[in-house]
Amino acid sequence: MSWRITDISYVSVAVNNLETAVADFKRLYGLEEVSSVSVSRPYGWLRIVMGNGAECFQEILQPTNETLPLARFVRDKGEGIYVTSFVVDNLEECARELRAKGVRFATGPEGARPERVSAVWIHPRATTGVYVELTEHLLQRGAPAAGAAGSAPLLKELSYLAVVVRDLKAATKLYQDMLHLDLIRDGLKDEEFGYEATQIGIGDRMLMEIQHPYDESKPMGRFLKNRGEAPYFASFVVDDPKQAVETIQSRGGTALLTGSGIGWIHPKSYHGQMVELIPRHLGR
Repeated sequence: MSWRITDISYVSVAVNNLETAVADFKRLYGLEEVSSVSVSRPYGWLRIVMGNGAECFQEILQPTNETLPLARFVRDKGEGIYVTSFVVDNLEECARELRAKGVRFATGPEGARPERVSAVWIHPRATTGVYVELTEHLLQRGAPAAGAAGSAPLLKELSYLAVVVRDLKAATKLYQDMLHLDLIRDGLKDEEFGYEATQIGIGDRMLMEIQHPYDESKPMGRFLKNRGEAPYFASFVVDDPKQAVETIQSRGGTALLTGSGIGWIHPKSYHGQMVELIPRHLGR
């Protein structure tokens, strides 16, 4: 094997209004802007990256051209997860192998994203609705800094992506074969939420959890029925899920803590992206 995924870099959320989303992420989660706003006319978006200073993990995209894919995504599906970016150790070999396998790429105007020229994008139709970026490097990271209003950022780092699929076995094999990911755990089942799952990643570090709902009356089952296969949520590491949930609630956001001590941010408080909050020992 001539290439390997080494890390998860960031997740994109497509939004209706960039300024509003940035203000919400600052107010609710203490995130800070780690890039200036950039404009891409060829791709039809405004873009900014947010994080906690040391970690740059949340890209925010606002469509500016109603005829291009990002605008169609927001129009048809609403705000939500758009792209997930993974770092590879040899992009040239990665691209060569994927092309040889006939994997469908999502292509764009040459040089339209000069800050990400060393990257390829796998079209969602080649996966289970997940728009995958493969790049040679993490986003540029600066020194840690205080979050909004002098508060420490609640979200420390991006842990993994959860994906909802129709066929668990087929989807697991697809991602293993396409992205050279290892099977970490299988046979997982959650009766309360009505789904079964597998976990894949590198070594013992999970990068994706692939979930198949078997009960259409549960939220995940309704999601699959209404939206089809797609990213379901992004998982972030926090120092203390209980404290994070209480802080988000005190700032006007909608979040809850489960009996297992895991926190959840409702999509309406994260511009269409559901977020899991896990303690560090469960993350990377």
